[in-house]
Amino acid sequence: MKKMISRRNFLKAAGVSAAALGLAACGGSSSSSTAASTATSTAASSTAAASGASGKVYYLNFKPEQDQDWQDLAAEYTKETGVPVTVVTAASGQYETTLMSEMEKSEAPTLFQVNGPVGLANWKDYCLDLSDSKLYGELTSDSFALKDGDAVTSIAYVIETYGIIYNKELLSAAGYTQDDIKGFDDLKKVADDIQARKAELDNDLAYNEDLLANWQAFCAAPGCAFCDWPGYHYRQHADSASRRGLPPQSLDDQRRAAALIRGSVPGQWPVLQQSANAFYYEKLVYLASMILRRADIEPYRVQLGELRIGITAGLNDRQLGRNPQLPFAIKVSAWATVHAPKLWRKVCRKYLKDRQ
Repeated sequence: MKKMISRRNFLKAAGVSAAALGLAACGGSSSSSTAASTATSTAASSTAAASGASGKVYYLNFKPEQDQDWQDLAAEYTKETGVPVTVVTAASGQYETTLMSEMEKSEAPTLFQVNGPVGLANWKDYCLDLSDSKLYGELTSDSFALKDGDAVTSIAYVIETYGIIYNKELLSAAGYTQDDIKGFDDLKKVADDIQARKAELDNDLAYNEDLLANWQAFCAAPGCAFCDWPGYHYRQHADSASRRGLPPQSLDDQRRAAALIRGSVPGQWPVLQQSANAFYYEKLVYLASMILRRADIEPYRVQLGELRIGITAGLNDRQLGRNPQLPFAIKVSAWATVHAPKLWRKVCRKYLKDRQ
């Protein structure tokens, strides 16, 4: 009577199984110590006799880096069941050759590994159908099993996958989705198109480029709806990452990103245009506060002057300073920036201390 594999002990199924189990695996190979494996089996013999257990297990391992782990697991299994286990690891790059040789012997491996569907094709006739096994019943997906018709001939214990990391925002801005790429030809076509349109797609920003890309993706997404949110407040915390420096380019880029967003609202979304206008004006006030909270504002005189011009010009504009979507706190901050600059700087210095 065969014992089924349980989650607690992977080798339970190997106890007295008469047929070979193909374990779906990938990559690897090894050089191992057959002597050490044999020693494990020999040491277990007396234990098996004492416990009355019958059968034995021979596992042909594929990966050299796992040899010791399998040896330890074999010893633990033998200690628990009394069934002797021999673990042999094939020499590097020689697993298939070793498996062919071992299968010709009178005591072939009880457990062995196959490298996915290709490897299984050579050894499916040696594999036990695991359809009714406890191990198969514990799988959450058939993706972890290899089948020959209706027979479950192998169950994966290691799966390696490969993928491509891509810029989702850039892909969307170019008018593509992940579903458009089904193979290398599609990938090359999309990459070539993006490269040819790089002047159009590259916003040339070093700061806030992700903000602008997300906005472009939102505008390009078919069927995307706008939900009206109350004003957005900029907040900073002493434990935030905002202790980094404040290069002038970051001020210029953030301001330009906000201007690009404001100027690219689809005409059919007037409410979104109102929100984008408020966002733009709030960005001006926020950037001014970033400068005013610093101990030395001299390096930023030009940027501060330009920001104050924009804030002053929009102070009484219903699309900007008087925009109903602009938070009250931002309106007060804008007024103070224009009409009480010295007092407002003291406030920024006192309460916005996280950027020195």
